[in-house]
Amino acid sequence: MLEQQSSGSRTTGTGTTSSRTTADGLAVLTWNTHHADPERSERQAKWLAGSGADVLVLTEVDGGHDRLETALREEGFSLLTSAPAPYHRGEHLVLAARGHHLEPVDLPPPRYQPHRCVAARLIPPSAGTPLTLAGMYVPSRGGTSRRHNDKRAFKQAGSQWLPRLLATAGDELVVVAGDLNLLEPGEVRHYQDYGPWEYDFYWSFAKMGLADAYRVVHPEAIVPRRWFGRLSARGGRFEHLFVSRAHAGLVSACAYDEEPRDDALSEHAALWMCVDQPAPARRPRPNIHRGWMP
Repeated sequence: MLEQQSSGSRTTGTGTTSSRTTADGLAVLTWNTHHADPERSERQAKWLAGSGADVLVLTEVDGGHDRLETALREEGFSLLTSAPAPYHRGEHLVLAARGHHLEPVDLPPPRYQPHRCVAARLIPPSAGTPLTLAGMYVPSRGGTSRRHNDKRAFKQAGSQWLPRLLATAGDELVVVAGDLNLLEPGEVRHYQDYGPWEYDFYWSFAKMGLADAYRVVHPEAIVPRRWFGRLSARGGRFEHLFVSRAHAGLVSACAYDEEPRDDALSEHAALWMCVDQPAPARRPRPNIHRGWMP
């Protein structure tokens, strides 16, 4: 059973529970929406609106319609989206915030596949400290040479863009989130086809001064085999939340939520983080229910 997490607590076990987290602060959620059609987008927006999240980083949003964006605005979220994808409409990103203002960062996206990155400053409504938020959707390592080359090229472009973003943020808390298609070295043994350069991509985040929020809270947790995909045992911890290392101590909770996958809202689980930053209103924190998995 996952222990109930109180504010500031750390847990390293795995399992599920029906209790509710009491972690306070800003709740950030990242989730791959798996290019949902308009009907599924409506259901996704309803789930997201009731989740207790203050900030959303959504990847693989279907750019062929705007139903998810419209529904989130109707639920009180302000939005910032990535540039349109030139070829594949499912490579769209959406940043959303409720009770905060999203202000675009004065920094151009990477030159290569700029639609896969979006960044903003999250401005509290009154007293409070702004933070810098970046969403990324790293290309999959597929069976075709194009997808393989895309990931290599994006790794290089992203590795140049993120340090500039950190420099622009200065002393502010920085959160980098999304479906990064990264595997922690040694995490999932059945991905033997992953090359050393792909594992190096994970470590490059640490070299830039970013900390894996999941590992901040669960430094020794054994990661289950399956985080996405309903019919296969293959899977990995592909959704990630990184924070600037100087602010890693502010992370009070971090876990994966399988409810949207169990409810056929997406093939992916969602990833949550609570960080000790002032939130505009006290809403219930995200549920730790049958689907939560640290």
